[in-house]
Amino acid sequence: MNEDLLLDTFGEILCGLVRSDQGIDDNTTKALEIELQKYDWGAKVFWSFTYESKHNRSVKEAYERALDTFAENGASDKYYLFFEIMDKVAQRYAVTDYQKRMPDKFKVELMNRLKSSAEGSAQNDDDLED
Repeated sequence: MNEDLLLDTFGEILCGLVRSDQGIDDNTTKALEIELQKYDWGAKVFWSFTYESKHNRSVKEAYERALDTFAENGASDKYYLFFEIMDKVAQRYAVTDYQKRMPDKFKVELMNRLKSSAEGSAQNDDDLED
C-alpha cells in the first residue's frame, strides 16, 4: 500500500475526530500541528487534516474510509502511534460522544478485520496444501 495514502487517511480521521457543526477551532488545529511535528511523517498527516478541514466529509464517512484503508494496508508498525495520537486528540478535542468513543471503536473494528483477513489467508494456504 502507498504510505502517502495511509498518512492522508490518518489526517482525515483526525479531522473527523475534532470537527463540529461550527468547523474546527483554531486552537485545536494549532495544538494538533504541534503534536504532529514530533513525527517525521507528521507534516503529511497535518496537510491532509488541513485539506479535509476545508471540505464537508462527515465524521462517519472519514471513519469508514480510514477503516477500509487501514484494513487494506494490513498490519503496520505505525498503527500504535496512530492509535496513541487518536486517543490524545479524542480526549482533548472531541466534540460529541461518538467522536470520543471513535478511537476505541476504530481499534476493535480494525483488529477484527485484520484477524478475519489473516484467518482467510491461512484458510487459503490450507486449501493449497490439499
